[in-house]
Amino acid sequence: MGSTTALWRSLPLNTRRQGMRCLQFVVSVAGLLLASPAHAQEAAEEEPVSSNAGEEQVPEEAGEAPESAGEEAATEAAADLVAAQEAAAAAQASADDALARVAALEAAGGDEDEVGVGFKGGKGLKISSADGRYSLNTHMRGQFKAILEGDDGAGALGFQLRRARLTFSGKLGSEDVGYKVQLAFAPGDVGTKDGVVTTSPLLDWYVDFKQFDSANIRVGQYKVPYTREQLISSSALNLVDRSLTHSEFTLDRDIGITVHSKAPGGVDKVRYAAAIMSGEGRNKTDVVDLGLLYVARVDVMPLGSFKDMKMTDLARSETPKVAVGAAVAWLDEAKKDEGIKGNTPSDGGTTDTLNVTADWIFKLKGFSTHGAVHWRKGTRNPGTDLNDNGEYVVDDPRDGWGWFVQAGWLLPLEQNVDVVGRFAQVRGLGETSLSDANEVTLGLGWYINGAHTLKLQGDLAHTWGDEGVPDGETRLWAQLQVAY
Repeated sequence: MGSTTALWRSLPLNTRRQGMRCLQFVVSVAGLLLASPAHAQEAAEEEPVSSNAGEEQVPEEAGEAPESAGEEAATEAAADLVAAQEAAAAAQASADDALARVAALEAAGGDEDEVGVGFKGGKGLKISSADGRYSLNTHMRGQFKAILEGDDGAGALGFQLRRARLTFSGKLGSEDVGYKVQLAFAPGDVGTKDGVVTTSPLLDWYVDFKQFDSANIRVGQYKVPYTREQLISSSALNLVDRSLTHSEFTLDRDIGITVHSKAPGGVDKVRYAAAIMSGEGRNKTDVVDLGLLYVARVDVMPLGSFKDMKMTDLARSETPKVAVGAAVAWLDEAKKDEGIKGNTPSDGGTTDTLNVTADWIFKLKGFSTHGAVHWRKGTRNPGTDLNDNGEYVVDDPRDGWGWFVQAGWLLPLEQNVDVVGRFAQVRGLGETSLSDANEVTLGLGWYINGAHTLKLQGDLAHTWGDEGVPDGETRLWAQLQVAY
């Protein structure tokens, strides 16, 4: 069988298609002949051949009703006819299936062992099997940033490779199993100390099981489903970077399991995620205690689903688009003062933190607005370490709240140019180690090809804390993003 299969596959696709059509014709003719009345009559009238020819026939015992030879032959012929018709129908179905498979392969442009390759600007290179069950998408993105910043009369000027990402994604044998791997190579992503890389370039690695529409399962390392500003890709922002508030309250990435759905119960106006994660952050290997991160998030789009995870209304929506979301997270025995990220308390202890957030995004006719409120409350579990001065001091939790709002307008020009403004605040609450902070930013973005894949952005921002506005820091950023 193996050599026959190999020989069949070695034939050109056109030859195989013609062969299958010939087989279908032969099977069809055979089925018609077997089903014809003439064939049935011929079978019924055929003289049966006796198994004991030449011997004297033994009469039937008394009381039995002998069956005539003609009736017996007719019954057998009818049974043979039914069997032949069933065999012909099965052969016909097999031939039809084979023809359909050959046609599908022809439409796909190759043999069943061949692959499809394509490229789409901004989406990257896609490689897929002929049957579409397996695929590999490659996507690259880079952000080149120029920086001018200073405070108290001192300034700094330079360039930075803000992000350099390489992403692989696709399907694993089915539409219901997907995967994503994202690598980050920019210095800010991998982390460096004294010129030595301190963090793995692995940013995301996960598998999605989508067999149940209302309960997809994701396992691996990925963004914690907490704040909208974090869940929106850094490639889809309408300012150079995220807000000061986000820097303080985000839960970033972690390793764990999430149950989620974009349309639970078939309702595409609702989206949810519930996760249990390690609480240690990305690329961690040690398991040192029972502390975990528990997260739940819900999004509602009352006017219908839309691209709510992209800033800027590049589609110039004709009808209002709005999404509101809320999330809660409990982090048990956090090692850092901001939860997953931040600094280790000087006493070496941990903090149990409750985190709550709510956010929205709105789009209409080129106008867009996005905002959020964050709140965090922690309970310290003091350690026994001494601080840098050799003293034992228990650090306060980083309790506080913050908010931001930003709005943008895609100007009614032939070119896609967006004007954006943002204001953000962070405030400490009670006995806290969190300092007050403020940000005001004005930005301008040019979407060169009408999408986020090729854009040039500039931000002018001023940040200040307890010292007041005049003593804050002013910065000017310009950034080019290219995605392919």
